[in-house]
Amino acid sequence: MSIDSMIDRPTPIERRGNLWLKRDDLYRVAGVCGGKARACWELSQGAVGLVTGSVRRSPQQQIVSRVAYELKVPCRIHTATGSYTEEMEYAKSYGAKIFQHKMGYSGVLAARARNDAAEMKYTHIPFGMESYVAVQCTRRQVKGLPDCKRIVITLGSGISCAGLLWGLHDLRLRIPVVGIRVGGGQHGNSIIRRLDKFAPKNWRLRMEIVKASVPYEKPVEAELSGLRLDSHYESKCAEFLRDDDLFWIVGIRSE
Repeated sequence: MSIDSMIDRPTPIERRGNLWLKRDDLYRVAGVCGGKARACWELSQGAVGLVTGSVRRSPQQQIVSRVAYELKVPCRIHTATGSYTEEMEYAKSYGAKIFQHKMGYSGVLAARARNDAAEMKYTHIPFGMESYVAVQCTRRQVKGLPDCKRIVITLGSGISCAGLLWGLHDLRLRIPVVGIRVGGGQHGNSIIRRLDKFAPKNWRLRMEIVKASVPYEKPVEAELSGLRLDSHYESKCAEFLRDDDLFWIVGIRSE
């Protein structure tokens, strides 16, 4: 089966212990996995080069660099100053050129990447995969849901959650959604902005946002019934899970 034919193939839903797990982390392309990898692959088709902005600890660098490597095109990554993280070293090992900026706020990095892509005539992969393409990728995965009490999903950029909300809207399902905010700045304003733009208009009536108890920069090691969770995202949701929740696993970063 070709990579492109697997884009819309539903990833499985498993029962582990007292929880349901939506295993979107099992989608794999170009050596990386998860819903964000799916979106990056779609966004990259026809590209002669890829440019993205990313915080230093984000798996965005791994995803974009591996997709560029698979497509045999150049990759340029804009991130903040500081020592190289594992994610940055990984991207560099796959040929990415990394540009570090002293003013490393997410908005600044996104603008730097966008301008660089325009100048180089490369394809811009948005910060956090912020795009309607990414929303539609997740929206098409909302299929065959079990009889669960709630759906719990991590909120990094909020784009995967927007796709989930649209999928529930399409099926006219009233399952409550709980988004665990692990990114989005101190007050989560960027997540709210993205949900206002990309999610259904009534999203505030459909979901609750809860702030993770651990900051984004601090990794947490956690697993569910033997499944290792991403240390910066899904691991910080574990404490909020209840019996018969569906835990939507967006991805697990490459080691």
